[in-house]
Amino acid sequence: MTLKALTKACSSLRLTVVLLAFAMALVLFSTLEQVHLGIHEVQSRYFAQWITWMPLPHLGNPDGWLHSIKLPLLGGYTLGVGLLINLLAAFPRVFKWRLKKLGIALIHGGIITLIISGFISALLQEEGQLWIPLNGEGHYSESTYDNELVLIDESAENFDTVYALAEARLKTGATITDNSLPLHFHIKAFYPNAAIGRIADNPDAPESLADQGAALKMGLTAFPQPLTYKEAERNAATAYIQIMSKEGEDLGTWLVSNIIDERFPRQRFSHEGRTYSLALRFKRAYLPITLKLTAFTHTTYPGTDIPKSFMSTLELIEPTGAARRVDIRMNEPLRTHGFTFYQASFAPGETATMLQVVRNPGWIGPYAGVGLVALGLFIHFGLSLGRFLGSRK
Repeated sequence: MTLKALTKACSSLRLTVVLLAFAMALVLFSTLEQVHLGIHEVQSRYFAQWITWMPLPHLGNPDGWLHSIKLPLLGGYTLGVGLLINLLAAFPRVFKWRLKKLGIALIHGGIITLIISGFISALLQEEGQLWIPLNGEGHYSESTYDNELVLIDESAENFDTVYALAEARLKTGATITDNSLPLHFHIKAFYPNAAIGRIADNPDAPESLADQGAALKMGLTAFPQPLTYKEAERNAATAYIQIMSKEGEDLGTWLVSNIIDERFPRQRFSHEGRTYSLALRFKRAYLPITLKLTAFTHTTYPGTDIPKSFMSTLELIEPTGAARRVDIRMNEPLRTHGFTFYQASFAPGETATMLQVVRNPGWIGPYAGVGLVALGLFIHFGLSLGRFLGSRK
């Protein structure tokens, strides 16, 4: 196939219609699935994929035979790349440096900008939550979905050295022996979701594999649970981790979970004169600034407990030590150092605030794309109207 023929095929209007038809099908079926899986899981399964298998709607019976049938569909990545190639191939044909084609060219350019910015956001955007107690400080956000296993070297007086492992590496039976780690880990068991309970209160409780730490002291064990996809619930990732020295010495097995958080004492141990702690926690993203909550106020609609507006008054502390006051309100976020801080929620009694922290390098793309499309439509229809009025004269 010649380059000319390939370009013609890629810029075909038929290809555009086919891709848009697949996009409509993907949006339709994923919207139906969103009721049961939630937005995050639907995005992960169907839009952040090249090829996906979409189950037919179960029509109120999730265990019915209809729901077991799955259709192959193009995922969001494939549709995005396909439409981008289609638009780029068509762009030279549309844009002929003529005034009457200017509007169409701007519309094409705006849609291309939107697709590219969508890929940038999907690949690079980071999002988390930052809880700050009243008169307390916060300098990192936590993911609400991703977890990490951390080994913390607390031996230094003024700082901790943190070794973090992604949750994807925690597989039952796996042994992690990275040269960058001071110790080795053997994953005796990993549960994507589990409850933690006392063995004494549960006659049928599964055996605990831990011989060190909080599980041994408090008589705790893990109860595996099915994954939950509800927006208001979080999966409690839990694992039994055996720690070994690089020489193979067994340093004990620990029960760790993201629900054994900072409200509990750290699970510490010593080895070769150094003090370590072990935890499985929500993945953290450290900020270049520190925020201190000095005041929080909120109002409700008359006669109800429904929040009408709420605002956090904070002290923003720069790495240099310089500080300034900032206010974050509903629909009035703080943008600084490449991060956007939204007022998202608060604790009962106004004792803490919760900020949604977003870092999106491609945030300007959607604004630019929509602006180009709007300008292109205005020019195109303006020129068409001018030609129509001119022909009537």
